[in-house]
Amino acid sequence: MEQHSHMTLHAAKLQATVDAAKTLVDTLGDIPVRTIIRSRGPKSLNAVLHDVYELEDTVQRLLRKVDELRNRLFSPTARLPDEILQEIFLYCRDAIVQTRTSTPDRFNPEVLTHVCRRWRMIALDTGVLWAQSTLAATSSLQESRLNPRHMLLPVERFSYIRNGQRRLALLDRSKEVPLSLYLKFPSGSNTQPLTDELSRIVRRERQIDRLNIRASIDCDDATSASLALAQHTVRWLKITRRRKHSNPAELVRGINGSDILSKEWPRLRHLVLDGISLPRDPASPYLLLSDLRTLDLSLAGLAVDIVCLIPVLSLCNPTLERLTIRFGYASQRLVSLDYIIYPRLRRLELSGGQGNIIQLLERIRAPSLTALYIGNLLGESQRLAVINSVGSALISLLQASGCAVRLLSLTEVSGAIWRAFAGTSAAITVHSIRYGSWGTGLQADDDAIELENGLLQFPNLEELCENRQHTVQSLRNLLSCVKVRKRLHGNGVMMKPIRRLAMRAPFEETARGLKTEADIQMQLGQLVDEMVVGDLQWHRATNQWLSYQGGGDWLYKRPEDQDI
Repeated sequence: MEQHSHMTLHAAKLQATVDAAKTLVDTLGDIPVRTIIRSRGPKSLNAVLHDVYELEDTVQRLLRKVDELRNRLFSPTARLPDEILQEIFLYCRDAIVQTRTSTPDRFNPEVLTHVCRRWRMIALDTGVLWAQSTLAATSSLQESRLNPRHMLLPVERFSYIRNGQRRLALLDRSKEVPLSLYLKFPSGSNTQPLTDELSRIVRRERQIDRLNIRASIDCDDATSASLALAQHTVRWLKITRRRKHSNPAELVRGINGSDILSKEWPRLRHLVLDGISLPRDPASPYLLLSDLRTLDLSLAGLAVDIVCLIPVLSLCNPTLERLTIRFGYASQRLVSLDYIIYPRLRRLELSGGQGNIIQLLERIRAPSLTALYIGNLLGESQRLAVINSVGSALISLLQASGCAVRLLSLTEVSGAIWRAFAGTSAAITVHSIRYGSWGTGLQADDDAIELENGLLQFPNLEELCENRQHTVQSLRNLLSCVKVRKRLHGNGVMMKPIRRLAMRAPFEETARGLKTEADIQMQLGQLVDEMVVGDLQWHRATNQWLSYQGGGDWLYKRPEDQDI
């Protein structure tokens, strides 16, 4: 009865609101149009007409306000306050949008300005939306391919910047917000106009907070000029240097690590160097990176060994929290050196040459390490002695550091490295494991396929991510492992059950093989809390597969470092 009375009262209020709106519309409809008033009014009544015009403008504002209130009544998004909409817009800024091509693209904030007047005003007032931009240098030849009449046009300020006038105009909407710039200097391009525009931006006292430079080796002058302009304000820096041909010696000439690390970077917190050679004898002494948190070095294809690397790693060891190094084949035996201690290092990723990885593992200590990634080991041979040396160095690092590693990823490695953890204290703290080989030259008996039967050495293991093309046999081994751990846990043994599983999409080509894999995966889905297979996630409550969008605290479907 009380609910019926409440609904009756609500209906009465709505009816009163509708009647008031109709009265307002009728009253405003009786007001003569401004042109009619102008035609009837003499010049002596200008002051009165001025008051009438102001009242008419007030009426128009009230009508717009009424329209907004009506839209908010019927549209949930229109009811959101401006501050909430700004937060939603900022969330969209870093979103990846699937395009018609296979390559996804970033969300374009201009879309927000085409929805309605209110969204446009809020988007234009949110400077952070417009602080990101990609500026690419071009040449006459490149522009002529897009516009055959380019050679007939006069040379202007933005002639050699791809869509430069439009992109820089959008960049001005960012107001005083620090900028995030992605600069492209392809081979043969005219880089001077782009560096001139970058200089104008800096002269207007605009700060460059994030800078991503992708340049050919013949554009080193433009790279150096861009770095000099952003040196004192940049906090996130990525430099990718690419050669024109397949000769690795080309990367050694020109700009190198000495040109970058011998300068002062007072605010730098994130540094990525790809294709930048590190000289054995730098021309100028390196300066400390006192606030660096993340260091990512890609040395594949470069003649850089551990001797060249040690001075760089010593620049930031007190503050570094994440270290990623991709080695090449170059390796040289070292004399005895002091250990490098990283008191705050939490994540370590190493891949590439076995010799360099062994030497580095023997010389660093990280008491706060919680995530360790070793993968894609390169070497002239897969001799058991070398593989055992990698395993021994790995165990030595973990035990000497006294760290509690929760996430252990050993991909594209021999199963002998996994066996090195047997009976060690380093295996007790492992909570999540990434394993498997994908497209390498490892033999079937060297792969980590027996890991499924040897997981009992990790008593606290709860999460498994498989990085390979699984087979029916590997799925059966995995199912057996999950059942054994679950049974041991139920019998009171100090052994945690597997709660989360992730694996690649099925690779079987026959219908019978796909059916067998699907049956095993359904059995696995009933034994674990979460399971992801490719782009699908098993929902145990409804017994069906749902699209997996990523997220959670253990598995993310996004690249580790996205270009800005």
